[in-house]
Amino acid sequence: MTRRLLGREAVALLLVSFGFGLLLAAGWAPGARGSEAWEPSPGASRAPFELSVLSYNTHGLRGIFVEDDPAARFPAIGRLINGYDVVLLQEDFAYHRSIEAFATHAIRRRGNSQDRNPIADLLAPIVCGDCGAGLSTLIDLGESSLIGEHREAYQDYSGWFDARKDGWVTKGLLALRVRLPNGAVVDVYNSHLDAGKKPKRVRDHRTRERQLAQLERAIRGFSGTGAVILAGDFNAREDRRNPSLEALVAALGLRESGARTDSDRWRPRCEYIFYRGDARTEISLVESGEAGEFEDESGKPLSDHPAIRARFAIRARR
Repeated sequence: MTRRLLGREAVALLLVSFGFGLLLAAGWAPGARGSEAWEPSPGASRAPFELSVLSYNTHGLRGIFVEDDPAARFPAIGRLINGYDVVLLQEDFAYHRSIEAFATHAIRRRGNSQDRNPIADLLAPIVCGDCGAGLSTLIDLGESSLIGEHREAYQDYSGWFDARKDGWVTKGLLALRVRLPNGAVVDVYNSHLDAGKKPKRVRDHRTRERQLAQLERAIRGFSGTGAVILAGDFNAREDRRNPSLEALVAALGLRESGARTDSDRWRPRCEYIFYRGDARTEISLVESGEAGEFEDESGKPLSDHPAIRARFAIRARR
């Protein structure tokens, strides 16, 4: 009996050792994370995979507090976003369910929830519904393509009864890691920074500096040196100096897509789409610009912000 058990143990040990060896040969290591832990599937195509990206601040406060009819706007937005593979929405606050009702993307995630303080958490929903970060990311890939996610609220904020009243919500960042059909891995970030862009708003500028510092730490912690697409409303006007945003871009080795509107009906942009590849994932910009279709039948924009877009060709290097 003892000899028989020892024989079985030896066989089991041999099988475990063999399996562990296969994992090591495939590039797996205990504690490995980020894009470096994922290799393209053996049967995956090495051809570039084109990914269209939309970033859009949808202005989703409750209708009584805005000058239009968001209940009518949001179903239209929900239908139009289906033309994009990756959709990064800001301020969908009270109307996220309208987006959910019409969107066809399999992957749907929201940002951090409302968690400021008991008073803000009680009163803010009157104005903004679910409040929180107001971030939603939708991706037109199978749910199994999502291999990691991270969300956090910005610790710093400015303004309770002035400076656009950002203290009532918990703006933050949302990151989703996806593996494309060709095996390439990319981390997609959605973010919305504090408002208040006038030069005299020193407190707002300093708040954004600290938020950008937190964003940089989050990207370094979650993505390491991996491939990244970062987009959102940075509340940093293109026609003014933004040294803290420039420092973030330089520190993380990001490239700017140039996604902007050519229309004179919009103020200088505050929204950007950045990107970078890594040793295992190549990201090339195909084209970028305004998503001009986001307007109603009369030609009126569906938000007080322009929708911007970019298309990327992404492939695994090996």
